[in-house]
Amino acid sequence: DVCSSDLLENAGFSIFPNPSTGSFIVESSFEGEMKIINHLGEEVQSTVLQKNKNEILINENGVYLLLLRDKSGSIKTSRVFILN
Repeated sequence: DVCSSDLLENAGFSIFPNPSTGSFIVESSFEGEMKIINHLGEEVQSTVLQKNKNEILINENGVYLLLLRDKSGSIKTSRVFILN
């Protein structure tokens, strides 16, 4: 049985904890760029994605879309749930 965390790890990154109280880690096997989009489609954060651990902080509750782009231009997506 394949769970969603297994699929994320196979995509080259994982997010934990998810759901989160606002602070979470994006662990990545690649470098690139990460954008965080809220439920209205607004970009709320953009950062350089480092290989290994990236600590992220979001202060508002909600469901956010993470767009991760590697250096070759390939885009990977995931959702993170923030519950304060």
